[in-house]
Amino acid sequence: MEVIRVANVQQALPEACYRMDLRGVETETRNGKALTAPGAWTTVYENPNERVLFWEQRDANPFFHLAECIWMLGGRDDVAWISEFSSNIGQFSDDGKRFGGAYGHRWRLAFGFDQLTTIIRNLTENPNCRRQVLTMWSPNDLVDQSRKKDVPCNTQAFFQVAPNGKLDLMVMNRSNDLVWGAYGANAVHFSFLLEVVAAYVGVEVGTYTQVSMNTHVYERHYDLVQTLKMFAPDVMAGQRLGDLDPYALREVTAHPVVENAGMFSHDITLAMEFATRGYSNPFFPDVYLPMVEAWRIFKENKDWPEKRVDLALERLEGCRAPDWKRAATEWLERRRTPKP
Repeated sequence: MEVIRVANVQQALPEACYRMDLRGVETETRNGKALTAPGAWTTVYENPNERVLFWEQRDANPFFHLAECIWMLGGRDDVAWISEFSSNIGQFSDDGKRFGGAYGHRWRLAFGFDQLTTIIRNLTENPNCRRQVLTMWSPNDLVDQSRKKDVPCNTQAFFQVAPNGKLDLMVMNRSNDLVWGAYGANAVHFSFLLEVVAAYVGVEVGTYTQVSMNTHVYERHYDLVQTLKMFAPDVMAGQRLGDLDPYALREVTAHPVVENAGMFSHDITLAMEFATRGYSNPFFPDVYLPMVEAWRIFKENKDWPEKRVDLALERLEGCRAPDWKRAATEWLERRRTPKP
């Protein structure tokens, strides 16, 4: 088993690319050629709240990553809402209206009750309980698989309060795209989920561990792996994982998501409606809304490439999360019209 232990996803990505290049085996998949890890792959995040990627080469979209977290916690499975932040995401829906494997919907609605509320209540009543399993896979996912575009890759998650009193999360994954999944969306939305559950239970965030049965990189990302592996630290030369990490260098910090757990669910409802006021948790007016509004300004001014970047950056000045603000700023700057 391959085990990567890091502070955060910024450190994990180049290390994972280095190891995949070293040990990956080319295989044929239903989506074409891929480099595949020869065995199970585990990543342990010591500081999972440091969830934002800054690698220019990866060019992760922070606006989409943040919006997806809110969409998931809202228990949604509709294509329309999240498509505002990713115009081509609907291709993974069977009917163009709903996602069959939407995590948030399965967390909160799909199995007849709200799993998150139940897990929070159980851990609050008995912090030593080891039975808190969040289910994302259904036996029905085994039926007519060839006709389904979207079945969950992450299948189960385990919440436990560790001996140090912090809440740990372990997520099991059947098949994981290293670029888009493991060290992209997964690192964001599961760390977000962990922080929210921990706040409700009244404990600190511990570690986030993801265990993947199959970790792979599709052929279209081979060049990206070759590029990013060069940033993995050379231990023999005295380099460290944090040498190119804005968090470790204290250039940015993670911003708390939950300050008033009792009103967080209410705030999620408001956020899904893009309400501009009425929030009890500062994260929404201080981070979420500036990000959403900057994104909308950028998207609505397609005919003025330079202007739309400047206008979006102006709105982004109101974002009080140093990590999200920096990632969003850099993403926008990369969208300026190329100079002649």
